[in-house]
Amino acid sequence: MIKINLLPYREKEQKEGLQRQIIIFSGVMVLFFLIILSVHLFFSLSVSGMEKKIREADARLIVLNKKVGDIEGFKKDKKELASYIKKTTDYLIDKRVFVKADADLPFKFVNELFQVCREGGADEASVVTSEDKSTKEVK
Repeated sequence: MIKINLLPYREKEQKEGLQRQIIIFSGVMVLFFLIILSVHLFFSLSVSGMEKKIREADARLIVLNKKVGDIEGFKKDKKELASYIKKTTDYLIDKRVFVKADADLPFKFVNELFQVCREGGADEASVVTSEDKSTKEVK
């Protein structure tokens, strides 16, 4: 006798297999999108953090450039002052206000320089000699 299977086992198994494949595929796709999303968020946060560091570094660079400009100004002022002191010293030595080998040279120089700055200013200074108390211009 021929056995006839009236219950649809194969069709039911095929439907269950298809449903299982759809569920697995959907789960893999959801997992894939979650991974893509997390990688995107990671790089977005990294980029924003780097941009913040760049802005902070630029701000610090601006501050440091200002300080460097100030330092350059101080160096320029120092060179001008050294030149002025040298010219004044040479003038005082040439006019024999004090002798070069004098032990009190720094003190006399400071006193003379103070008088020059107080009386004449930075551009045109007058020097009072200790011998004749006459006023002479330094150029």
